[in-house]
Amino acid sequence: MDRRSFLGLLSVSLLASGGMREAVASSSKEPLTICVSLDAQRLVVFSGLDEIASSPISSGKSGHTTPTGIFSILDKRTFHRSNIYSNAPMPHMQRLTWSGIALHASNHVPGYAASHGCVRMPNDFARDLFAMTQLQAHVVVTHESIRPRPIRHRALPDALTPYDRLMAGNLELRLDTHDPHAEGVEVASADQMTATATDAGSAEPPRSPLRLFLTRRTHRELTQDAQQLLNTLGFDAGAADGFAGPRTADALRRFQEEAGLTPSGYLAKADIDALYEAAGKGDVPAGHLYARRDFVPIFDMPVHLKSPERPLGAHLVTVSAVTAGRATWTGLSLSDRPAPSVAGLTALEPDASPTAAQVDLASTLDRLQLTPAISDRLSRELTVGSSLAISDNGLGTETGKGTDFIVLTRRG
Repeated sequence: MDRRSFLGLLSVSLLASGGMREAVASSSKEPLTICVSLDAQRLVVFSGLDEIASSPISSGKSGHTTPTGIFSILDKRTFHRSNIYSNAPMPHMQRLTWSGIALHASNHVPGYAASHGCVRMPNDFARDLFAMTQLQAHVVVTHESIRPRPIRHRALPDALTPYDRLMAGNLELRLDTHDPHAEGVEVASADQMTATATDAGSAEPPRSPLRLFLTRRTHRELTQDAQQLLNTLGFDAGAADGFAGPRTADALRRFQEEAGLTPSGYLAKADIDALYEAAGKGDVPAGHLYARRDFVPIFDMPVHLKSPERPLGAHLVTVSAVTAGRATWTGLSLSDRPAPSVAGLTALEPDASPTAAQVDLASTLDRLQLTPAISDRLSRELTVGSSLAISDNGLGTETGKGTDFIVLTRRG
């Protein structure tokens, strides 16, 4: 059964049940976004911009609150048991984190927070939702109720058609790295893209969506920069791995003495600025762009941001359709605030606000400075369902092997 037929049948079944609100079934193949509101104790499913299903839920109770942020479905099991809470059954489980947070069916969905952190759904709805979703579908958990909105912005690239990608040939992309010996990244050529010629024209097999993450360069990336630059300047900081051990501290201390800085051996923003100046590297890039496909890293690079002292906020933008090489994007924004640790090594001004707030998505995209080479690379990689998540707080602890980019937001 194709997705159009399934959504039509699902609409009928949900309306007949009377237990959930169902909008007119979407006939498109736009990606699903699942939005969970903790304040409303409600889950809403969107196909592109269209609401197609909703249900009451029960989220984590006090002491076991459900984390907020941007997630993807990492694993699906028709039946699963908790390995944390007394082997409790979790039918139609859809995993959001490897630390134990999931969507699943339950006989107890009282309309208030009552779980140990998971999002409980009524059995019938959980079964139907399980049948609708695929791995990597986005799940956004917030306190307030939000929904995707259309957005078009010059910073969001269009997607090349398969023909355009095939005609591109071998193009070497020199990423904006700080390693003068870095090799170029070769964009796949026609004969590398496993395309097949048919009577109808050239075609290529469908590719999984690209996952992008724009964030502020935090301690590890800046430490890696410092190590690389110290080595370039002859101070022998050891491997540029982003972890400051004794060898890095000694090299930094010697550089600080030579540069007239306090010789502490600890990295501060003034040291980063001085290293970039000494190496003739210009301004310190404030942002970093990461890319994954099928939960596997494929590239990452530093990027420049205008007004780096201002927060980026937390956002998700998704390619909902591609028509004649033009990508249609949808976006949503989450309330968040930067972690205090982020301001220490960056230009970000400390956040004095006692509560989280939304940052305007368009104003954040206005500040993103992508080189033509990066934009071209992204255009070649984008497909329907590709997405860009944005956060000030760097790669979090939930992002790792076997995940997309998991963005955890902070309320206070």
